[in-house]
Amino acid sequence: MEAEVARAVSGPSEARLEFSVGERPLAAVTAPVTGGRYTWTTVAHPFPMALDGVHDLRVTTHGGFRLAAFRCASAPAAAD
Repeated sequence: MEAEVARAVSGPSEARLEFSVGERPLAAVTAPVTGGRYTWTTVAHPFPMALDGVHDLRVTTHGGFRLAAFRCASAPAAAD
């Protein structure tokens, strides 16, 4: 999972982005201070397990930051 985030200044609470399927948390990433509300950076975190089939993904934001986009991709297949 990758997300494009921007955070102008540090605040009193942690700025983070959480991903979950149902009640099962998959990943949480902290949005770092980038120095400007349009100064974007990419944060990444691997999902701890593979997900097969169709799922409803819940994305929850906490704190003051901007989210431009996020992507979920499959890991590359191992070479034989």
